[in-house]
Amino acid sequence: GDDHAVLSNFVINDGVPSVTVTLNYNEEGVEDVVVNGELNAVISTMEALTTNAPAETDARHFGGWYYDAECTQAVGETDALLASIVLYAKYLYPATISFETDGADPIEAISVWTGVAIENMPENPSKPGYIFRYWLDENADEFVPANGVTGSCTLYAYFEELPVGSTKEEALEIQLE
Repeated sequence: GDDHAVLSNFVINDGVPSVTVTLNYNEEGVEDVVVNGELNAVISTMEALTTNAPAETDARHFGGWYYDAECTQAVGETDALLASIVLYAKYLYPATISFETDGADPIEAISVWTGVAIENMPENPSKPGYIFRYWLDENADEFVPANGVTGSCTLYAYFEELPVGSTKEEALEIQLE
């Protein structure tokens, strides 16, 4: 017999294989938008994704299109459109990070957006006789700025006491560990 592939989940528009992309706004009362895309097109370059992006406000920013409703799998820069798909809008919301410095000089709270890496972390606190190690979150876990936040929170400075009589050089060596 003849060897041939059977493609499904697409239609031919003007002689070009085409699939649908459903844009789900992840918001009650807002209807999905369905657009046609050319089979094998690079998704991130589709004009329809830009023209149908949700409007940004002071209360929220658009954080990109995702393959899953939980917005954990972002559309990659080079991902190709291989079948009809649903994409979900991710939103970023304003949040405030406050800092408890455990006796070091106070640090002003910072404003950030949820769901993205924190790039404006303040300088680490210092206090005599101690080495700052890292920030702890409200669950006493080490805070990783690259992971961002899900809402407003307080971070707590974690220090280690220097051995009594440490020289500046020894303190620097301990800090670099």
